[in-house]
Amino acid sequence: MHTASILFYIKDSLDDITIKMVDEKLRTVPGVIAPWFNPERDHLLFVYFNPEKTRASVLLNKVRKFGLDAKIIDF
Repeated sequence: MHTASILFYIKDSLDDITIKMVDEKLRTVPGVIAPWFNPERDHLLFVYFNPEKTRASVLLNKVRKFGLDAKIIDF
């Protein structure tokens, strides 16, 4: 299995409920291994995934479906 990681910057302020919902939704995407927010910098979202099963654009769209202003800053 080939793995990759991606780093998103989320411009919006995030509360604990939103963080949990985004985390849970990303975990349902085939190929996602582990999403996590940096507790000290909650605007940063890391996602460890299998690029053979999903794409960065799919993950970005999942995050944006919550109405969040997100962009990929490292892939």
